[in-house]
Amino acid sequence: MHRSRLVATGTLPLASEIESGSGAVYTVDVSADGARIAATGSDGAARIWTTVRPDEDPVVLRGHRGFLTAVVWSPDATKLATTSDDGTARIWTEPGSGRQPLELRGHRGRVVYAAWEPSGGRLATAGMDGSVRIWNAVTGEQEAELDGHTGDVRTVAWSPDGGLIASGSADRTARLWDGRTLAPRGVIIGYHDTVHGLDFSPDSRILATASDDTTVQMWDVSDPAAPRPLGMPITAHTGPVWAVGFSPDGRRLVSASVDGTARVWSIARPEIPVQLGATLSGAASSLFSATFAPDGERVVTSGADGRIRIWTLPGTVLGGHVGRVIAPAIAGDRMLTGGSGDALLSWDLSDPSQPRPLDAGYTVGNSRIDQLSLSADGTLSAVATGRSTVEVRAVGRDGRLGAPRVLALDTLDQHRAVFAPHGSLLLTGARDDSFQLWRVAPDGAATRSGPPLTHGSAGTWATSAAWSPDGTRLVTGGVDGNVNLWDVSDPARPRRLAESTGGPAAAINALAWSGDVVVAGGDGGVLGFWRVDDDRPAFLTERRQQRGGTVRTLDFINDGKQLIAAGDGQTAVVWSPRTRRPRRNGVNRSGRRAPAAGTEAPAATVRQS
Repeated sequence: MHRSRLVATGTLPLASEIESGSGAVYTVDVSADGARIAATGSDGAARIWTTVRPDEDPVVLRGHRGFLTAVVWSPDATKLATTSDDGTARIWTEPGSGRQPLELRGHRGRVVYAAWEPSGGRLATAGMDGSVRIWNAVTGEQEAELDGHTGDVRTVAWSPDGGLIASGSADRTARLWDGRTLAPRGVIIGYHDTVHGLDFSPDSRILATASDDTTVQMWDVSDPAAPRPLGMPITAHTGPVWAVGFSPDGRRLVSASVDGTARVWSIARPEIPVQLGATLSGAASSLFSATFAPDGERVVTSGADGRIRIWTLPGTVLGGHVGRVIAPAIAGDRMLTGGSGDALLSWDLSDPSQPRPLDAGYTVGNSRIDQLSLSADGTLSAVATGRSTVEVRAVGRDGRLGAPRVLALDTLDQHRAVFAPHGSLLLTGARDDSFQLWRVAPDGAATRSGPPLTHGSAGTWATSAAWSPDGTRLVTGGVDGNVNLWDVSDPARPRRLAESTGGPAAAINALAWSGDVVVAGGDGGVLGFWRVDDDRPAFLTERRQQRGGTVRTLDFINDGKQLIAAGDGQTAVVWSPRTRRPRRNGVNRSGRRAPAAGTEAPAATVRQS
């Protein structure tokens, strides 16, 4: 069975909107079954929309005598907790059924937020009176009051395993409590302003905090008495950060800020969070809330403009790299990724919806990664680096990479490494004007095969190459805009068949070959098309992408029926090789150090009710 995948190294989220019609929306939450979205209202009412038909009129829950501060669905999606400026919280069972809610009274002043115990049996609420209160979610009775903060408590979270409760306060601390005994367990200090948002990772080992000091920080709370910061704070926001939330798989984090933006972060390595895709902007004013939908494919935000935005994130996002990510290498169910850093990651794609990292990654010679390749059977890998070397590794059955065999090349700029479509023949740069073939053994040891393939006249800078589908021929391109055709059926004696000098007057940066069509991508968005049905390439035509920018990469998909061209214009354009015209335009992508934190603070107490 043939399977094709499109892997992108840039992402653009798409949003749909719901107009709440009730002023600022301080909190939005998606039910665990993904079927409903609840939102607060400035008019004291909560509103619930279905995710299938969000354009229909919402269910409206009225009863509070002040504006709502939070809405939180129970773990089983049958109840909704609401908190209000009127000093109460309410629990609505089967909201919309007409059943009267439980009213929870006890806080002295505004109730700001709520969090459910994972079993759904208890509810924690945070109040401006400086306390966290624990309620029986069936009877509505208060079971305990957790004291210790010296300022308003603005947020509260209950860990998924039920073992911890976290609270954040205007006293610039976050506190940890035992989720079962309710005893104080630890304190996190060092913030410059209010801790406004909290969330636990799905495995309950990491706590993310969001602060009005514009930072987001992740903490290892596996030992609650000694929380440990994971890396430096995230400082991308320019205003107070009010919300933070983990994705269901725990590999991403979303943050929302009063600066009007939300951002999605890869936390494959929590110590090095990396923003994924474009910033979720679109709001004309402050954002107060952001949460992942249960499917992990959407983020829902809300803010001061009264609009709820449902952002559809593009595809399955793989994080773990810092900075630029180059085109990955794929063979069967294995993939390699790398980028401007020196980290090389190996992935299992047997379930494309849930790619699985196979290890913690590899370091590539203290240099950036310029090109990746896997042999067709996935047993060999090659990495071209910015230090004019190629690292060849054997790939084990478990997908782990062996020790590198380093090929030193006599080139400054020709950083290429491409395996043939069949077997273990490898093409690399040789000098700046030529390429070299290598035979690679199963253990990764490589030996030169034949003399270098010099493109054009000596001294002409060679830039790219592509294999024929059967692996017996090669086409090379250079800054001269010409393509050379080579017979490599006997790799020990490569033979130049022809040079086409009638191509576009632009330097060639990328080549792709499918069937009898060769396409070159060049400066200024130029594409050149050739037909290769014998031993001489025949130039067909030149095209130019309307969205400018040098073409850097080309790839045929759908069994050669479509060509994707992408480059400096941050645009991917799909072309028809048959008509040599674009099928549709791509989408243009729009694309402070926190103080040291310690663990000292005033003592906390818990009073059983």
